[in-house]
Order: sequence, then structure tokens, then C-alpha cells
Amino acid sequence: MKAVKIISSLAVILSLLFSMAGCTAGNKSNTGSTASSTSQAAVKKPEQLYLYMDVLIEEKDGAAQAWAEFEKQTGIKLKVVKPEHAQYSEKLSTMFMSNDIPDVVEVWSTDYMKFASQKAFAPLKKYIQNSPSLSKVDAGIINALEYNGEIYGVQKELGNGSMTYIRKDWLDRLKINIPKTYDEFYNMLIAFRDNDPDGSGKKDTIPYTLSLKNPDNALYMTDLLIDARFDFYKKDGKWVDGFSEDAMLKAFERMAKLYQEKLLEPEIFTLSTADTRTKFYTGNTGCFAYWAGKWADTINTEIKKNLKDASVVPMPALQGGYYINRVAPAYAIPAKPASGDPEAVFKYFFDYIFDSGKGTMW
Repeated sequence: MKAVKIISSLAVILSLLFSMAGCTAGNKSNTGSTASSTSQAAVKKPEQLYLYMDVLIEEKDGAAQAWAEFEKQTGIKLKVVKPEHAQYSEKLSTMFMSNDIPDVVEVWSTDYMKFASQKAFAPLKKYIQNSPSLSKVDAGIINALEYNGEIYGVQKELGNGSMTYIRKDWLDRLKINIPKTYDEFYNMLIAFRDNDPDGSGKKDTIPYTLSLKNPDNALYMTDLLIDARFDFYKKDGKWVDGFSEDAMLKAFERMAKLYQEKLLEPEIFTLSTADTRTKFYTGNTGCFAYWAGKWADTINTEIKKNLKDASVVPMPALQGGYYINRVAPAYAIPAKPASGDPEAVFKYFFDYIFDSGKGTMW
């Protein structure tokens, strides 16, 4: 499995609204569909499913009602255990050494390979191939979790990633277009530093901020990386170490230049992502790297609370560059699940929550 993989499609599961969209993998023959239906029909429905999860709806937000609705629609009771988030990875590891094994677990992408190599999870590839819903999902999403030719989990959602947000009102005031190339981006930062884009009459703006405090540094550095890669990736059919390539050296040179010229936030190595967001909201920062998706609307809403005339626009990936979607946490079935049959767990949980019907909305 690639440590970071660019993927497309969407899945939001359980209390976060279960859904996944993808491209049809291909037409199945009538014979294959009949065989699949016969196999699925022979699977016994479990009376209860035991879920061990990290990110779920909270009690205060209606968790009990959600689990009750699942039982109403499926006839299956849910036992749901949700450890503290900060302890989840450790708790999941120790759980496998106990006799209290669930039917479905959530596993972080950073832990997935460890468990897959230990064969702690049931293989799912044949179930996915015969699934009326998951067989239609983009193969890139499914295969991102491949280990030695087998699949041991299904990504629960789009992994998401970071992109760059720019003060559009600053661009308009300085008559600058949204950058398309790194040179245009660099020149924009100079203008943000030198041309008083906030109209304060002082040279006190921060052109660009990001957080390099977290392990996912590559997510926030794509404007500087351009074609460089932090991780191993396939190049001409072979795996190469992106960090050792000349492109990475050039990326660090770009970063050093921005830092030396005071175009880049001086505290990037100590700021958390939340800190960069707060700085951006205060109004003296021109652009910053932060999460994509619904955050675009949130950022625009929040900055207007401090600066009613401010507006924010997302910047497309620079020419020759890219943005990253992470491999998301996955749902997996322990090799020996509580209810006894991995195929039954797959049919009555995975197929249901990814059915693009009732299972997507409870």
C-alpha cells in the first residue's frame, strides 16, 4: 500500500452519512450475477454486530437513535465501542491480544499494513468482487489497501488532503490573478509582503503560512514540492524514493528562499494546523495551506466574522504540481469476528452501508 495515494471518489460512513460513489468496473455476466446471488443468499444473518470504531457520532448528537435505526432497518443489533481518540491505535493493538474480538474495526492507514501483514484481518477481495455496491467503486480506491495481492479493508471515506486558500480581496486590491505557476505564486507572495494588501499602512503582513509540525508534512507543502515527492512512488513502473531525487532538493531550495525572504511564516515548524487557521482568521496572512472540502465554506464564513469585507478563494494545484488525498482510515473484519462468519459481516454491514440506498442515510 502506498503511504500516500492520490485517489478520487467519496465515501462517508455510519453516523457521518454512509455513501460511496465510483465508476462501474465492468459488466458482469448473467451467470456470474446468479452465482453471486446464490452465495450471498446462503449467508446467515447475524443477530448482533460488534463495532470497534474511532470516529463516530457522539451520544449528544443522537448516537443511540442512529444505532436503533440500523436495527430497525436490518433486524441486527449493534454493540458499539468507541475508545478515546488519542488512545485508539494503542487500544486496537491490545484488543487483538484479548478474547474480546469485534466484528468490524476501524483501522488507521498508518496501522493498516502492520495488521494486514499479521493477517489479523479477514481477506475481503472475493467479497468485494461479488458485492453489488463495492464492485462498482473505482479500483484505485479499493486497491489502495492491497497487500500481497489481497484486500483486508475498505476505506470509509475520501481521505481528504490540504490545498491553498488565498485572500481574494487582497488579490483584487493588488490586481493580481490567482497564480497558475510557481513563479506567479512567488511574485504574489512578494506583492503581499511589500504592497500593503490589507491597507494598514504598515509592512506587517505574513504572505504565506503552513504547518510543518505534523507527520503529514507533504500534505501542506505541495505548493513548494511541485513535482517532488516525500514518499516512495511508482515511476516508469518501478518504485523509487522520491525524497532522494533532485526534485526534492529543488523543493527545499524554494522553501529556503521563501523563508529567507520573509515570504513564509517564520514559525512553521511549531505551529499546528489549527494555529495557522487562527492566524489566517485574524487577517494579516495572505494565504495558507489547510484542509479541502467543506473547509472552503467554513474558512470564508469564519474570516468574515473578523473582517466583513474579506473573501477567500482556493488555489488550484500549480502547473506541474499536485494536491494529495490521503488514504483514509478503513473498516476491516477481524480474521475471527465475534459473530463467527466474515462473509456474513461483509454482507450485512459493508454491503448495507455502501448500498447507495437506505444504508446511506440512516
